[in-house]
Amino acid sequence: MLKPSPSVGNKIADENEQLFQEHPGVEPFGVARWRAAEGRLYPLIMVDADAYEAAVTLVHEVARVLRRECGSVAELTHVEAADVLAQCPSTALTANSGFDPGTAFDAARAHRFRELAAREPDAVAESPQGGRS
Repeated sequence: MLKPSPSVGNKIADENEQLFQEHPGVEPFGVARWRAAEGRLYPLIMVDADAYEAAVTLVHEVARVLRRECGSVAELTHVEAADVLAQCPSTALTANSGFDPGTAFDAARAHRFRELAAREPDAVAESPQGGRS
């Protein structure tokens, strides 16, 4: 949200928001980390197929929750991992297998981000940066 600045005719971004219009193609804060989580997930199949299967199951469960609770990039950026993972039956099993549920959460966020970006590319370009990740 923009608010007037002390200088006449200039607008400044609210405290934790930056203007995407000045930086076309810039993605919301955290997307690179979410994609990196996906990158850590896939090689797991080469060393531990059971852990990979458990992790993919958790990613699927998290993605279902994110589809239900995050209808915008802003909501996706601010969603709390603990709140989402608490709704997923495989969280404990995945953690017990040695795979970090937070990595599955971030991988699912990368997936949900792509869904939202495909559906509403203009909304992605206009979303604020600097959200929690």
